[in-house]
Amino acid sequence: MAEVVVGKDDKQFVRIPTRLEDAHHYRSLAESLQKKHEKRWKENHRTFNGVRSYHRKARNVLEDSARKVGK
Repeated sequence: MAEVVVGKDDKQFVRIPTRLEDAHHYRSLAESLQKKHEKRWKENHRTFNGVRSYHRKARNVLEDSARKVGK
């Protein structure tokens, strides 16, 4: 799990865990599904919904980690 390090100097800092690897994993799954069904993924509803759900999951993971880092 990747971390964001926030602090003033080397002695006072905070490590905030993020889920960037998970978001990248979901994006790569969506892209591999698009590559597998190169021309038909937009027309096939099952494949299209799979691609959409992977992109949606990646977006939700990034938004959630941004909210947690922003607190």
